Amino acid sequence: MSGSTGTTGYVMMMVGAVMIGAGIAISFTGIGACLGIPMVLIGLPLLIIGAIMRSRARSTRVDAVVSQAVSESVARAMTQPLQPQLVPSLGLACNQCGATIASNISFCPHCGAAVNAKASGAGESSIT
Repeated sequence: MSGSTGTTGYVMMMVGAVMIGAGIAISFTGIGACLGIPMVLIGLPLLIIGAIMRSRARSTRVDAVVSQAVSESVARAMTQPLQPQLVPSLGLACNQCGATIASNISFCPHCGAAVNAKASGAGESSIT
């Protein structure tokens, strides 16, 4: 639906622009007051309404793309298992609740998960 709205808006903008241009050109002839001014007065709203329709169609497409990207990211994150992570200068992230904890404690203070004290690298430890 947004594709047809965008196309309709584009056509309305073009028709409005042509009417405004023709109305201005005709206004310099002998019948300018009779035809030129009404053409400009009709063309201007068409131009404005067409621009609004194109803008809304464009923002609808952007919203759909962003929504799809977010839902794919969430689905990907939900299917991956949690891994212990070393948080720079703060310690570890708990596997159970994700809270940042110091590397020198035995249990997570937020959820109570046990911390595995064995080092898995230079000063790093993992949470089980």
